[in-house]
Amino acid sequence: MTAKAAYESLANQSEGGSTPASVRSKELAAVKSRYNVKALEKQRSDMFIRAPRDGVISYRNAEVGGYITAGSKVLTLVDNSHIYVDCSLSENDAAVLEPGMDVNVTIDALGRTCPGKLVFVSPAMGDDSKTFMVRISLEADRSEIKSGLFARSAIDILQKKDTLFVPKEAILTKNGRTSVYVYDENTGTVQEKQVAIGLMNDAEAEIVDGLSEGELVVTSGQDRLQNDMAVRVKNMDSLPDSPAAKQEDGAEGAEQR
Repeated sequence: MTAKAAYESLANQSEGGSTPASVRSKELAAVKSRYNVKALEKQRSDMFIRAPRDGVISYRNAEVGGYITAGSKVLTLVDNSHIYVDCSLSENDAAVLEPGMDVNVTIDALGRTCPGKLVFVSPAMGDDSKTFMVRISLEADRSEIKSGLFARSAIDILQKKDTLFVPKEAILTKNGRTSVYVYDENTGTVQEKQVAIGLMNDAEAEIVDGLSEGELVVTSGQDRLQNDMAVRVKNMDSLPDSPAAKQEDGAEGAEQR
């Protein structure tokens, strides 16, 4: 009877009919201990900061043995292995750009020009700047180039021969209407003419329709002019050879193109 009672006691302690409950309890305790070990290893690993990529530390706000709060900026890692130049362009320039175009980038601080390639053109205009952002990847040696330097880029997009153009300062845009003021040498007055604009660069705008070669256009002070207003041009004899002639009585500048 004593042996039978001992046997039944052990049988009642088994789980699932095969594993004794005391053994199962030890196994669960071992699993819990392994989780505790992993948690401690994770805490120890968090004491070390590892860079996700190669680079140079340009900023450090921590010392050995110091305390910092959660969310504090500790280090800044600069990776100069890939140097990009971001530019903002108007809609006229961005409309004809495509990724893959070769671009020359001039870095004034280094005094040299580096080759680059256009890798991204924004598909939408920025809400704040009303411009399109493009990105250029530099293909030159990046060992001397530092992040944050200012750069100037230039690209030949479209070129036309024998193009009629005027300075951009001469263009007036009002209510969707583009015009220029033209000086009449015979009457000494100015007239506003509506024009159609073609290609543009930083200084000039192509005139597709509305002007003829040799006409004099006003480049400043147009907001004070009206049709048939008489103006007097200074140095009239030098107009063909002068890039900009001064005017009085409302028209401050005229240029012949």
